[in-house]
Amino acid sequence: MADSFLRPAVSTMRSGIAGALIAVLALAAAPTIASAQTAAPATKPAAKPAPATKPAPAEPAKDAAAPEDPLPWIKICSKDADKKNVCLVAKELRSQEGQLVASVALRDIEGDSKKVLLIAVPPVVLIQPGMRVQIDKGKQLEAKYTICFPNACYAEMEIADQAIAEMKKGKALVVTSLNIQQKPMAFPFLLSTFKKAAEGEGIDPNAGQQNQEQLQQELQKRAEEAAKKLQGGDAAKPADAPATPAPAPAPAEAPKP
Repeated sequence: MADSFLRPAVSTMRSGIAGALIAVLALAAAPTIASAQTAAPATKPAAKPAPATKPAPAEPAKDAAAPEDPLPWIKICSKDADKKNVCLVAKELRSQEGQLVASVALRDIEGDSKKVLLIAVPPVVLIQPGMRVQIDKGKQLEAKYTICFPNACYAEMEIADQAIAEMKKGKALVVTSLNIQQKPMAFPFLLSTFKKAAEGEGIDPNAGQQNQEQLQQELQKRAEEAAKKLQGGDAAKPADAPATPAPAPAPAEAPKP
């Protein structure tokens, strides 16, 4: 799995990357829009109808509730060698089993007007085309790979303040890269918690790592509970349903005299 900017340790990539990507894409899918109710046809009025009461305007259909983000954006700040404050507003993508898939981080250094978006994806990508970053339905931005390791490939791009403002009010940031079969792989990062994290106070790296570990443990617990329910459902049978009796053996023929 791709390494995270939140952890100093390097995690090795496992063989289940395809399944993990499917799980993440399923979880991070955008909310569906509720369909508007169809008005019933009006009945034909009588010869001398009474004045009809004007119906109240129908309420517009509302979007379905946005899914809760199990891995919210987190802001981590520390001092560099020059005593400057360095902050990362970062987020991870994980599978339902808690395995790390990809991560993204916005880096902001005190005194530096340039802000950089750092991205880590699985190392099954084509390097030359780079990757594309898109906020909702906005313009696709290009990011170049900087280095690859056995566990992850890293890319970075300078990001404008306008794009950061769009992230604060947007729904999703989608990173798209090409795999070795030249097929696109999309990594959607929900933005529902980005503004709160970016404008909030940063926490120290140790606390940030602890929060991520707690979230990972919770995801693992949910996966285990779901697996137990599935196993129990397969094994469970109605208690009052009698078992079908086995057919009685045919009587043996009497020996002939």
